[in-house]
Amino acid sequence: MGARLREPPRHPVVRRRRGRLPAPDARVQRPDEEERPLKGEQEFFAAATVEWADAGDGISERVLSRGPDGMLTRIARWAPGTTSGAEVIRHEYVEEVYLLEGELTDLTLQRTFRPGDYACRPPGMPHGPYTTGTGCVMLEIRYSAG
Repeated sequence: MGARLREPPRHPVVRRRRGRLPAPDARVQRPDEEERPLKGEQEFFAAATVEWADAGDGISERVLSRGPDGMLTRIARWAPGTTSGAEVIRHEYVEEVYLLEGELTDLTLQRTFRPGDYACRPPGMPHGPYTTGTGCVMLEIRYSAG
């Protein structure tokens, strides 16, 4: 009789307590997996393997991780000539943005941002609207303030 193969043990779903990091052996969640209570732990993977998806209005995205309540980490690519609209933007989540390529102009501030520029916006903070003549690529992280 041959030896019976056993499935490897499954690690528990990460349940993070405030101020604590998840255990180093916590289960890995890939972008294509079902949502978990929190964004799962992810070891390095090639972001370029995530396909660009149309996010609408001249923006495409590579979603690197997603969680409940709008938690999201993505690379957003704005095509040249894209505008976020005519209105000032406000939302109910924290948003961090790091500009990787191109230029992004805040039409309210009349100020242009370039690679290496960073923004952190708490819920309700007014910003934008934005436009880009050259196109731009940014890393965007969204999470709940609670």
